[in-house]
Amino acid sequence: MTLALVAGAQPALADDNKHEKLSDKEIAKSIKPIDPKIEKMDMGIKKLETERKEDGKDIVSLSSDILFKIDAHKLSDNAKKRIGELVKDVPKNAKIAVGGHTDNVPSKVGNKKLSELRAKSVADAIKAARKDLKVEAKGFADTKPVANNGTKSKPNFEGREKNRRVEIRY
Repeated sequence: MTLALVAGAQPALADDNKHEKLSDKEIAKSIKPIDPKIEKMDMGIKKLETERKEDGKDIVSLSSDILFKIDAHKLSDNAKKRIGELVKDVPKNAKIAVGGHTDNVPSKVGNKKLSELRAKSVADAIKAARKDLKVEAKGFADTKPVANNGTKSKPNFEGREKNRRVEIRY
């Protein structure tokens, strides 16, 4: 037995056996199908970074969607802290190349400029965390996609999301 208390009401006992009084027809009627548009949504938690090796270099790819607001290039304090944590194990005095990338959707300041500003913001966070590292920043806009962006009439949102990134190579 369960005790239910409603604000402004007298205590009452819930009837735990109430569900036994419903017919199968009543239960079936109360079940609503899931909206197919919602069912297809990816409700997973997105990772900030992915890591891989390419041509003997370590590459950490950071999701711009998590680091930056739309059309923005300023990092939050939490993002700066996380970037500092990511580079703590980079070898002393290493050379790091930071590359900013966008999808093919135009931005207010232009994709080339936005990718440069984002790369610089990440490079500045790395320099603040590790003064010994030699950091270079460069913006590539949408010239080096890692996934298909789709077209204006048939966009590939997942591909665009993958292309909006900042890569740290060392």
